[in-house]
Amino acid sequence: MTTTAVNLPAEQEVNNQSSVLFYMKIENATERLSPEYSKRLSRLSKGNALGIADYISSIKFEVNLSDNYRRNLVKILSMFSSFCNNKPFESMTRKDDVLPFLGSVHKPESVDPMHKWIGTYNTYNSTLTKFFRWLYHPDMPSKERPKPPVVENIA
Repeated sequence: MTTTAVNLPAEQEVNNQSSVLFYMKIENATERLSPEYSKRLSRLSKGNALGIADYISSIKFEVNLSDNYRRNLVKILSMFSSFCNNKPFESMTRKDDVLPFLGSVHKPESVDPMHKWIGTYNTYNSTLTKFFRWLYHPDMPSKERPKPPVVENIA
């Protein structure tokens, strides 16, 4: 049996390479995590999924990421992207994009008398702040990255 080379149009070849690179980045960001986490990223827009994967890859060099921390990053950032209907992260420039998501964790006193929702709020806020600081200033050292307007002055 002989095999013949298939000549793909240049555009299709680029798309195939792009898809392979996309899935490689997703797999790299979610290695050693359950398949649920790579599925979470795959359901997002390509741009947002790549942003999250690139963020995780980037901070792997800054800190020693535990699997649990990466799980939380994928979970929170993918929830945020879905909450915002996959609006590109780069186009989020105002707190109006972040505050409704953070407000969604608020629970009334009757449901949460111990105010445990505040810990969730703080974790989500911290995660989003670190992510957007990296997104807008990826080439700066982490401690020197200023807060962009999208997360500025959020209590």
